[in-house]
Amino acid sequence: MQIMTEQDLIQQVENYCEAAGLAPATLCRKAVGNSRLYKNLIDGKGCTIRVAAKLQEFISANPPMREAG
Repeated sequence: MQIMTEQDLIQQVENYCEAAGLAPATLCRKAVGNSRLYKNLIDGKGCTIRVAAKLQEFISANPPMREAG
């Protein structure tokens, strides 16, 4: 089992947001109700395992819509 780091979570947020065309604060607000989560992660404040799991569940359940192009 691989342990996820804060940097892994930040990268996951950034990748999703780039693909979905969302700001990280918007994703975090929609996923966990905290628009400051991404900034807190960047600032090294971290989050609970429960919050990280909720964020990952949202990302998995809501794949970014990609436009054909």
